[in-house]
Amino acid sequence: MSLQTEIEAITGSISDITAETVLYANEGNKFVQRVVSKNSALAERLTLETELTDDTGLPLDDVINLVSVTRLDSNGGRYRSCNRISYEASNDALDSNSIYFATVTDPKYYLEENRLKIVPTGLSATIKGVVKHITPVTITALSIASISRLPQEYFRGVVLYAALQVLHKRMNEIDKPTANKNLTTLTAGLVSTPADRIDQNKWFDIVGDYIENEDVELASAYLSKINTYLSNYQTELQADIGQYQWYESQYFKVSRQFVEFLNMFSSVNMQPTGAPNEAAGND
Repeated sequence: MSLQTEIEAITGSISDITAETVLYANEGNKFVQRVVSKNSALAERLTLETELTDDTGLPLDDVINLVSVTRLDSNGGRYRSCNRISYEASNDALDSNSIYFATVTDPKYYLEENRLKIVPTGLSATIKGVVKHITPVTITALSIASISRLPQEYFRGVVLYAALQVLHKRMNEIDKPTANKNLTTLTAGLVSTPADRIDQNKWFDIVGDYIENEDVELASAYLSKINTYLSNYQTELQADIGQYQWYESQYFKVSRQFVEFLNMFSSVNMQPTGAPNEAAGND
């Protein structure tokens, strides 16, 4: 099944918010891989390998974790594991007169301006550095059924994360019934003014005018109109409350599923938070 189909099985249709859901899926892909990569036994399954053939280093803008860094000790030689050092220590690692000087048999790496750099310098097409890192791909469509460099058993985590964000958005979208106004803020109105006749906050003033003019029939008609409006308002409000409760109930159910999913693959135990009142049916 596609990513969209799996999300909609939890949240209902997302056809009106596909662009937002793509963003949620990308966030979920990064989140799931970041959590899974904390488990060293699983991290290597997520890796991308990049060769460094010069000393400019590897940009880390989209990298969420580093798995290994190695450097060839000579042309046709063997790859040596690089140990990380601080940026401050990189000056000593580059100083041939320092006891901390990095050698081809004991190379190092450090981070500078969000780039990974290997010492000793002198990387080339024949003397390479190799970085295994976790850099999630960018999801561009919801029609996909798999994600590059993400084992299929982790795909469910992206679905659950995106579904959580969709449910949260749906809850935030539920507001007071459409076109309602603050009925406690009454303003003056004239029945002869078309705009006033459709302004709910002016209806009470119009009724007052009819009463003052002793036109009981028109006053009663307007009061009936107000009562009908209030009845419809309450009906719509109750429907919105019911819908919100369903989204809220789904949100916490999916939260628990997501935490259970992460605990299967993570070395860090996670716990769900909160528990709403269960909404009736429709799930």
